[in-house]
Amino acid sequence: MKFVILTLALVVIAQSYYIAKVTIKNTHVIIIPPVVKKKFEVGASGLDPVYLRMMGEYASSLVLTWTYQTIKERYALFSALLAPEALSKFQKFAEEQSQRAINYKMSQEFFVKSINAGYVPSSDSGKIEVEGTLREYTGDRIFRIREVSYTFLFRVEPNGKLLSTGFTEEKSKTVFSSIESSEDTAGRK
Repeated sequence: MKFVILTLALVVIAQSYYIAKVTIKNTHVIIIPPVVKKKFEVGASGLDPVYLRMMGEYASSLVLTWTYQTIKERYALFSALLAPEALSKFQKFAEEQSQRAINYKMSQEFFVKSINAGYVPSSDSGKIEVEGTLREYTGDRIFRIREVSYTFLFRVEPNGKLLSTGFTEEKSKTVFSSIESSEDTAGRK
């Protein structure tokens, strides 16, 4: 009788171990923005475009809307979304931008006009294009308004985690500037 109970206990332990191992191996991690405004689905068929647009809005908000008091915190939050290979490049950018913002008491706010997202399941990568208006301030005075377009690149890890592999400013058109010389740019990184 003891042998049967001991055997059953070993079988239950072995099955529990196997189930835990399979469950952990097949678990997907999904990062969602802090505010979910629309319904989206999560499934094996890929990433829902609604989810990608929300992540684009969240990422662009972290990178493009800040004050000189909050810039480091906002950039730290964005760093958590970055792939390891993109982190050092972003940290250099973040340090330079933060120092400039603090020195000149700058702030900026970004207003989204459109978001387009594309995902290629076979490569587990994609991009999110965000267009909008960027207002830049020094102190309480606005010094520049630009129409901008940014592209956020991403990949999906095997565990389901979405990581940004970088972002670029694709175009910038100055609408207003209190600075003497203003120029439009394209392809700035």
